[in-house]
Amino acid sequence: MGDSVIADFTARVVTPRMGGNKPVRSRVLLANDRLIAVSSNEKVTVPTDRIVHVSMNSISGKLERFFSNTITVKYRTKRGGQTLHIEKDGAMAEKFRLLLTNLLLRGTTVLLYHPARRSGRMLEPSSRRAKISAKRGKAVFSTKNGSLSIDLSSVIHLRYETEETFRTSYPSVECTHRAGTQPTTTIVAAPDTRKLQLLGQYLQSDYRDTRGKAEKVALSAAEENALGAVQVGLGPDSIPTLLPEDAPPAADVVEKLQKKELVERGKERFRTTILGEIALRIR
Repeated sequence: MGDSVIADFTARVVTPRMGGNKPVRSRVLLANDRLIAVSSNEKVTVPTDRIVHVSMNSISGKLERFFSNTITVKYRTKRGGQTLHIEKDGAMAEKFRLLLTNLLLRGTTVLLYHPARRSGRMLEPSSRRAKISAKRGKAVFSTKNGSLSIDLSSVIHLRYETEETFRTSYPSVECTHRAGTQPTTTIVAAPDTRKLQLLGQYLQSDYRDTRGKAEKVALSAAEENALGAVQVGLGPDSIPTLLPEDAPPAADVVEKLQKKELVERGKERFRTTILGEIALRIR
């Protein structure tokens, strides 16, 4: 591969051709046009334009016990979809994920609608052409007049849309994230659905874990009502009117929400955390 090599390291790899369901020590090489994994007796070559999925630590089932820092790569072949799991200890796994994501998204032009919605209110922004890049902890959209950054830790909802968005018929990714204290929705549209899927997977890097935590949170009726009140900005005097008659004092309910990391104290009043926002959305 010569001078075209972007990354070259050893890792533990799982593919159907390399040990089936057990990790095998392999050399991993990345070039502009292909990803290669080479073990002592097998070689797997993945054209980069066939890659449809890149994610971190999304392994479950029997393979989960073998891995802790893992990049999962899914790609298309003539025989159907295939999966490659690559584990590398330390920060190298995240560094490689960023490198691969940027390679796959490089040069992609999208239509950016921002803000498309703010605090639930629908807006009608004009589209801006933007280039995508992945940086540590954020996705960046660069336009002629500046750039927009979305912190991955601020994402509270993500969905794909195949119908017409504003004035374009392109498919889109709709990302709702916390910008300052307000939930803000950004819509990214493009004709290339593969690139949109890759972008969406990167945007939900932190969201996936936080949603998993939110799904495990138990809420009483009083706690759910109080959490909703905090979300819309109601003050402590208004919360008691929304609680069931047999509910504990509002201050005690809010204190429980604090302990569950669903609300936090702001400058003037309590506000929902990212975990709290997601917990409300999935109910």
